Formats: sequence, C-alpha cells, structure tokens
Amino acid sequence: KVMRGTLKLEDEGAREAYSMEIAGPLASGADRKEIVKEMARASFEGKEHMKWEEYQRAHGGKAGMSANIVVPVVRFFRENETGKIKMPVVQNNVVVSDPEDCQRLVAKHLQKQGHFTPAFTKSVISTT
Repeated sequence: KVMRGTLKLEDEGAREAYSMEIAGPLASGADRKEIVKEMARASFEGKEHMKWEEYQRAHGGKAGMSANIVVPVVRFFRENETGKIKMPVVQNNVVVSDPEDCQRLVAKHLQKQGHFTPAFTKSVISTT
C-alpha cells in the first residue's frame, strides 16, 4: 500500500523531519536529488514498484519487505477547476508495508494518490 505525504518545497523542514524518521534511502544518508532522479527514471520505465522493493531490502533493516519506507519523487498534478497542470512538487511517498500499519491506515484513510486522479477520476483502482 502507498500513502502520500505531499509537502511543497517551502515545507523543507517538515519534509526532512519525517523522511529521516522513517526507513528509506534518505534516512540512510542518500542524496535527495539522486533518489529523485532514480525514481523519475523508474517511473518513466514503469518500474517504480521495483525501486521500492530495492529500497525496502536495502534500508528496511530486520523488517525487510514489511518495512515502511519514505521515497522522494517529483509529481505533477492537475488543477480541478481548470484542468491545467500545476507546477511539479517534490513529494515524499510513504510506502506502507507493515501489515499492522496497513490495516490501521486503510480503516481510516483510504484514498488515491493525487497523480492518479486525472486518469482515473473517482473510479476504484483494484489491487487484486
């Protein structure tokens, strides 16, 4: 499951704080710009899920594939009223894989990531 934590560039302090508290490449000392580039390349190739797995295995510690991780990405969003593309934002994606965290979060906070909305509007995205 993937939850989103959108913070605009002006919110640098808050973004840095939680990206360092949750496992992931940034908490392990990786360069933010390099990770964003890697994720952009993976997204272009349709392989984001493979990058998340790589980061979980490398930075998830004992939890491994059940580790929650934070990965920074660049996202583009459309304004609801005009349909115009907004300026891109650097967003921390929190990949939630811990089974207990997944159950707790989905019970209260189930929603699509913003970048799916232009293509899928209010439809359901199936994971089965």
